[in-house]
Amino acid sequence: MRKTIHEREALGLAKTSFAMSFYMFRAVAKAGIYEEVWEELLGPWKKMLDQNLTTWAESESMVRSDCHGWSATPMYEIVREIVGIRYPTIEDSDGCLTPVIKPRCDLVKKMKGTFVVTGGGSVDVSWDDSGMVKVLSSSDMRVQMVLKGVTHDTKLLKGVEQSFKLEK
Repeated sequence: MRKTIHEREALGLAKTSFAMSFYMFRAVAKAGIYEEVWEELLGPWKKMLDQNLTTWAESESMVRSDCHGWSATPMYEIVREIVGIRYPTIEDSDGCLTPVIKPRCDLVKKMKGTFVVTGGGSVDVSWDDSGMVKVLSSSDMRVQMVLKGVTHDTKLLKGVEQSFKLEK
């Protein structure tokens, strides 16, 4: 997979369309090389930002800002892979689905956002160069925080910010 991405042109392989990039990102995540190829795969969207587009283009040949959903892969990637909010199908002891928050803090130096999670609540997740990930929940909920491979089974309390130290 690395060779396919890094040497695509030399191998004579077609470029992935914006629509199919979603599946490329899924494949590199499963292959465990997400961090390694992140910058390269994000290139087309960085180019759109450099072109001052205010919404995502349909394709690289159509550089109008058409706001096409099939080129909105970064929106999904921010939630799923960068902030790392995931919804397992396993119920906890109370019969509730327990969200997992597994941020990739090394890819984005600063992040702050509010995200809807299973059960109708929301969590604010943020980090910066302080080495701390902060989480604030709109309701009491259990979550699994996975930081650099270490899992923390945690109960978030409504309105109480919790901080987790990133181990180097």
